[in-house]
Amino acid sequence: MTYYDYLCRLLEPMRVYRTERGTLSGGELYAAGKALDEADGAMEYAEQEGVLQTAEGEGLARREKLFSRSLIHIRRRRRIGRVRAMGGTKQYKKTTRIKNT
Repeated sequence: MTYYDYLCRLLEPMRVYRTERGTLSGGELYAAGKALDEADGAMEYAEQEGVLQTAEGEGLARREKLFSRSLIHIRRRRRIGRVRAMGGTKQYKKTTRIKNT
């Protein structure tokens, strides 16, 4: 069901508007329904891409871009730069530290 149909169903019992597409008020309802359909589609897309489990394109790309700049990566790059500046090897292996709590 489109929003045009929904609006017509809501307004027909009042018998104030003529809801046929050929009429002025029907055309306005059709235009409003079309805009609401487009807004609904955009909201569905935003909701899909905003949830990690359902994201497929833009949502995943934005998350990858966001987390590629995390502090962990920045600190690691700085450490690599410092090692290289001190004459260290070009190969830098990632080490895992276990903290005792």
